[in-house]
Amino acid sequence: MCGDKQPKIQTDSMSSLFLPPAVEDLQGGVSRFLVNVTGAGNVGSLTLGSNSQSATVTGLSPNTRYDVTVTIEVHGGERISSEPASVTTQDGGKYW
Repeated sequence: MCGDKQPKIQTDSMSSLFLPPAVEDLQGGVSRFLVNVTGAGNVGSLTLGSNSQSATVTGLSPNTRYDVTVTIEVHGGERISSEPASVTTQDGGKYW
């Protein structure tokens, strides 16, 4: 579903590209994307418009594991969520 691209990880942020499934697979158009991040006592979320294909999450702690889930909200309110993806922020500010 989403999160098919490798994220760019830094000490305090991560960026990722994602592609939604085809409209036929969703049985409707995308209303919005919800990106949820959990880890080390930190919880955050982003709400993105229907045409978004990337997200950047900031304010993360260095050398910390986070779980990221992307949820697609389809017109009509139905939601489809990805499996959680685990990422660990870098300890020195370098990209993977």
